[in-house]
Amino acid sequence: MRSQCFQMLLLLCTISEVLPTIRPGAQWSLSGDQYEGLQWLDKAQSKPIKSEVDTAIVSCLQTDSLSKLQIADDKFQITVSTNTATQKLQSLIDLLKQKGLLQ
Repeated sequence: MRSQCFQMLLLLCTISEVLPTIRPGAQWSLSGDQYEGLQWLDKAQSKPIKSEVDTAIVSCLQTDSLSKLQIADDKFQITVSTNTATQKLQSLIDLLKQKGLLQ
């Protein structure tokens, strides 16, 4: 279960996730999930170098890991503990209420 949560965390700290933080508002396109697939379309901002993107991904993993791991774990728990769409929806509502995000 924890390894699945870690895999979900890695999916949350991707190039697509970190680019808006290092180049806010920039225009770009990504083919696949590797730096080599990054096509830079923005004329105002320069394309970040690979090491800059890698550093942002590591930072994402470090600073947000607990929060994102908890979210991933919550999603996993909803997925495995419920059978029907109605049960999944109720579990999600309960979770949002517990987090104070829904009254």
